[in-house]
Amino acid sequence: MNTVLDDNCTLCLPNGERIKLNPNTMKALFEVQDLAVASPATVSRCGMVYMPPEDLGWRPYIATWMAKCVLAEPVGARQETCDYLLGLFNEHVDDTLNWIRRNTQESVPSVDINLVTSMSFILKALFQPERKLDFKREAGELNPIIARLFVYALMWGLGGNMISTKWEAFDEWVRERLGST
Repeated sequence: MNTVLDDNCTLCLPNGERIKLNPNTMKALFEVQDLAVASPATVSRCGMVYMPPEDLGWRPYIATWMAKCVLAEPVGARQETCDYLLGLFNEHVDDTLNWIRRNTQESVPSVDINLVTSMSFILKALFQPERKLDFKREAGELNPIIARLFVYALMWGLGGNMISTKWEAFDEWVRERLGST
């Protein structure tokens, strides 16, 4: 693998055959779960940076998502609306993720950023102009709508992966925790 990544751009196969690759037309993208078997030479040639998901968290992703998908067009929300939405994330997402990790089982194993990403995709779909949500409204009118959409996205984005026997308990917890939101 290292000969593909260095200046030679030659793929050496296990049978001894060597294939010269064109560095101008060939691009390689490697997505790995961990670096357990990567040599230092491979890491340096690829320019990899490994950040464990538990160290990074979901907040940088949401900050970027807000800038690209909520503040920017076509949504074009005002800064005060984004601040309100970010406040909802900060107030409720960690507690919900902790409750899910302590009290439920998932259909498919996930990490927190997967669930928060799902939640942001749901919100992005709900915020599209075709939904006729006017982000230029006053905060007093808009914030209750944003809060309801947030709760919907939280239920399905964070809770959509849990096994069905835990749905009622999650529903009760969300109603108790977010009922006034």
